This record gives sequence, structure tokens and C-alpha cells, in this order.
Amino acid sequence: MDNHQEDAHFLIDNVSPRELEYTLRALDFQYPKNLEILSEELFSNWGYSVQSHFSNTTRRLLDLNLINRADDKKSSFLLTPLGIKLRQILDTSPVLYSDLVHFLHYTGSPKIRKYFLSYKWCCQILWERQELLGSQEIAAIIQSKIEEEYPQFYQQKTGGNFNPGGVSAWKIWISNLEPGLFGTENSKSKQITLRNITDFQLVLLSLNYLYTDRGYRYGDPVLIDEEIINNLSEVFFLELNCCRSLITLAAKLSPGITLRESLAGTTVTLQKPFTILNL
Repeated sequence: MDNHQEDAHFLIDNVSPRELEYTLRALDFQYPKNLEILSEELFSNWGYSVQSHFSNTTRRLLDLNLINRADDKKSSFLLTPLGIKLRQILDTSPVLYSDLVHFLHYTGSPKIRKYFLSYKWCCQILWERQELLGSQEIAAIIQSKIEEEYPQFYQQKTGGNFNPGGVSAWKIWISNLEPGLFGTENSKSKQITLRNITDFQLVLLSLNYLYTDRGYRYGDPVLIDEEIINNLSEVFFLELNCCRSLITLAAKLSPGITLRESLAGTTVTLQKPFTILNL
């Protein structure tokens, strides 16, 4: 993609979570590997045959800042520090890994890829409705958002082609979260089940994202009102009381966050950045 041309690709590519996981495991931070080598290693190590568009997986890893191109030909790849960290977490806590991969998609910069915005929009629709709408309906809502907010791209072939396949490509990632949102496979209910988790670090990630997204300065107190709790809970689809409890727990266990009572209510302050590299 031309570095001077803004991306207009809102459709989420069909990248398998399992293929991305295996590729992340096969990559190295010192020894570059190309698509052919990676494909062979995925089959020899896990008996996994890569999809025909395997380059979509490495491009997704690039977009998520988990790998870098390792040579001038741009055909081989090395893990970034973030990629190394995420692979370490994958080895020790696969459940946390799934949350973090979702977080990277949710917070991905639209300036890099517009499909990060589509991913976030899909999540917001799910959160606002508290139920899983049909793929056609979600796709129509996303198309309307593109037309309204990016009319110049909506008229282009790539900009206006978000479709139900893009919804499916989003859903496979949030379906990996544990505890899950959608109940059992036999459940006919479309209502989501908000999640109760114990990793307070995820709330710190959400809080850091809120600070950067809203342009807050680290050290500025933020009033914990219903809107803030809703915003923080939305990122990982948390039950609201769970989110409140995790904020309290984080303030006890992490030196980078403080809670204080004020006349207006309880405030939370993030003193310094908190990213996946801090986990």
C-alpha cells in the first residue's frame, strides 16, 4: 500500500485465529522466515495446511505490529517486541492471549487499516444491542456508517464492499473469548452473556485506551460515572459490576493507578501508560 494513500479497505479479511496462532508460534525474533518456510513449519509441527491466501495472515500480523518485514524484498518476517510478548502469553495463558488479540483488533488504528474500524463498529453494535444481529443487518449498519463518515471511500470498490462475510470474519475472533459471549452451541438465544473475568490488567488496558482515545493526560483524574464504566466494559464485553471490581483490584495491586473520593464521586487516575508490554 502506498504510504501516502489512506487505506480504504473496510472489509475484514478472512484470517483464521488458529492459523495466526500457529504462525506466531513458528516465527522467530532473530531468524527471518518467509511464507514458504512458515507454511512448511505449520504442517510439520501441527499438521496444519495453510489457507490459499496465507499472505492475509502475515499481513494481519504486520497490521497488528506483531511482526516486521526482515529484508529489502519484504518477503520474510521477524517478531517484534510486541509479537514476542504475545507469544509468551500464548504459551502461559491462552485465555488471556485471546483477549489481547481481540484488544489489538479493537484498538487498531484506522489510519493503518480501515478494517480495524469495521471491527470496532461490529463490537459496538453488539454492545449497544446486547444481542447478535443477523450478518446482513450488521453489514448494512456498517455500510451506512462508511457512507456517512467516509463518503469518499464509500464510492470506491474497496470502500463500499463491506458484506456479511466481513461480519463472519469479525465474529470468529470474539467467539474465541473465554468466558464466551454466546452461550452453548445449542442455545437459540441471540442475547449475549456479559463476561466476568479476573484479569484486572485488562481493565488497565481499557483505561489506557480511554486516555489515549480521548486525549487525556496521564495523571488526570477521571470521574467514574456510568458512561466511563460503560466505555471501559465495552472493550472486553464485561459485566458492569465486574468492571467496577477490577478497577478497585487494579488500584490495590498496580502502582500506576489510583482511586480517590471527591465531591463529584470516585475518580480513577492512570499515572503512566499501560500496554500489553507491561503485562
